[in-house]
Amino acid sequence: STQSTWGPFNRIIEMSEANEGYIMGIDEAGRGPVLGSMVYGCCYCPMSKQSSLKGMGFADSKTLNEKQRDKLFEVIKTCEWLEWMVDIITPQFLSSKMLKRCRSNLNAIS
Repeated sequence: STQSTWGPFNRIIEMSEANEGYIMGIDEAGRGPVLGSMVYGCCYCPMSKQSSLKGMGFADSKTLNEKQRDKLFEVIKTCEWLEWMVDIITPQFLSSKMLKRCRSNLNAIS
């Protein structure tokens, strides 16, 4: 099965009514069904906030240390114009899809 967690949902409608473009960042962690769940996270905001986003220090998670990632996670949770979602795909779900007669690969499942 998969498990999804959304950030504050009420602002999505307000943001969509603004009729402007958005930027989104997506990252994943995990190595597939043998070693555990795959976890996907995304964060998005209006394009008008791109310079503010850069000023906060957002970058590829592989270029950030643990302290920087923790700090940015707090920003994501409290910032009024950032929205986020986390999706966790369990090893059982991955295996069931990858071992079917009509198989799916990990990229297709994600």
